[in-house]
Amino acid sequence: AILILITALVKWRFTQRIIHSPIKKLNLATREVANLNLDYRVDITSRDELGVLANSFNTMTRRLKESTEELGKAQSRLILSEKMASLGQLSAMVAHEINNPLSGILSYAKLSSKYLDQGKTDSGTLEQVNKNLRVISDEAKRCGDVVKNLLLFTKRTSGDFKGMHLNEIIDTSMGIIKHSAEVNELKIIKELDHGDDYIQCDVGAIQQALIALIINAIEASSRGGKIIVRTDYHSNQDHVQIMIIDNGKGIPKDVLPHIFEPFFSTKKSEKNTGLGLSVVYGIIKQHGGTIVEESEEE
Repeated sequence: AILILITALVKWRFTQRIIHSPIKKLNLATREVANLNLDYRVDITSRDELGVLANSFNTMTRRLKESTEELGKAQSRLILSEKMASLGQLSAMVAHEINNPLSGILSYAKLSSKYLDQGKTDSGTLEQVNKNLRVISDEAKRCGDVVKNLLLFTKRTSGDFKGMHLNEIIDTSMGIIKHSAEVNELKIIKELDHGDDYIQCDVGAIQQALIALIINAIEASSRGGKIIVRTDYHSNQDHVQIMIIDNGKGIPKDVLPHIFEPFFSTKKSEKNTGLGLSVVYGIIKQHGGTIVEESEEE
């Protein structure tokens, strides 16, 4: 019985040292790698099958780490390349948007200078020069709007954050835009929630975003239509939700993914810079929010 007990203890100790302990180390190593700890190494130096397996495992994690680092570098280069491409595209669009009004300014300035060089001072000539100056003024303002909106779009930080009730911001924004709605024979309906609407925000920026969205809704709506401004303070305790709803003709599905891109616009007006929704997108992102568009064509 004593010999059997001693033999069993020897076998148990042998099994623990040769098999159980190495397997336990390998099991721990797999969990570490699963947790993305690629620096972990299996401490097994035996020359048996488990030692070979441990060496292969260590080689695998080392190569996996090297591959991951190379992948990270490649991803960084790709991101930089995409940023440069986006910067080039943005620069081209800015140049195009500013070049048009600048060309008009140059043409009307030369025409006015020609009139004045000829010494013409009759009322008709002066009226034409005044008309040219008004065009120059409008085109210069258009250039200024492009630059101003572009700065807002690219601005990385908002202004001063302070506490404010969102319902008050909405009321103020709707008061500013009320006349435009009435001129277009549109009715703006408020459906404001009565939950906790106290938020920390850049009040002016949020107001600018709301006005831009409501103006966009007004321009998309037909006379006699209605625009709904709705809030929800209960669905998500950490966020407030604002919905601007109009009954316009809708946006085509192929256009919808591009509406927040800078300088993208479906409007025909030459005064439109195509930066309105881009600025709104930037303001919402700066406040840690998200903006989602939904549309159905008539």
